[in-house]
Amino acid sequence: ITNELKIHTVTLKKSGNYFSNTAAEAVSNASVSITDGSNVFFLEEDPDGSGIYKTTEEVRGDTGRLYTLNIDIEEPMNNETHFSASSFLNRTIRIDSMVSILYDSPFVFDPNDTVILVVNVFGYEPEPAGDYYLVGLFRNGTLLNDTIDEYINIYDRDGGINGESIFPFAFMEDFVAGDTIDIEFRSINEAYFDFINGVKRISRGTDP
Repeated sequence: ITNELKIHTVTLKKSGNYFSNTAAEAVSNASVSITDGSNVFFLEEDPDGSGIYKTTEEVRGDTGRLYTLNIDIEEPMNNETHFSASSFLNRTIRIDSMVSILYDSPFVFDPNDTVILVVNVFGYEPEPAGDYYLVGLFRNGTLLNDTIDEYINIYDRDGGINGESIFPFAFMEDFVAGDTIDIEFRSINEAYFDFINGVKRISRGTDP
């Protein structure tokens, strides 16, 4: 759940073989809800059989509150039919503006395309250190880094942005004149940050 007033979505799929090229199997006909201990937001599958569950109305969360996702499924998985996970809705960077710059990079090895987009984000990253973020890059409303090995995840202390008011990002993507670029910062917890890094290490492999 986020602090944006909108229809929120939960997608349920079964895990599969890491090297499989087939689509993950959807989990249908589940009972799905999100609660903060006082309010309960119910989600319904839409469309039927898709494994995509949406809140029945536009909702938003409050920063600093603990939210729990509850899922009940029809067919047991590992002898379990009930699953839950909890996380606080943490604070995030407050963005007020951004500036895009085309930069001829000496580190891009394609001689036909050395121009990259540098985006300077202006805002405020709150102190003290200890915040974790995902950065989403959108081109004309479509998320470009939509798989986990493409995620841009940042720890404010390692990223050198703690308490700062300007954050430069460079994106190796194809853009054309007239494109609209949007950046979204998502606050995540340390456990998910570590999980993303673990998947990245596996997908990229290591030298012996």
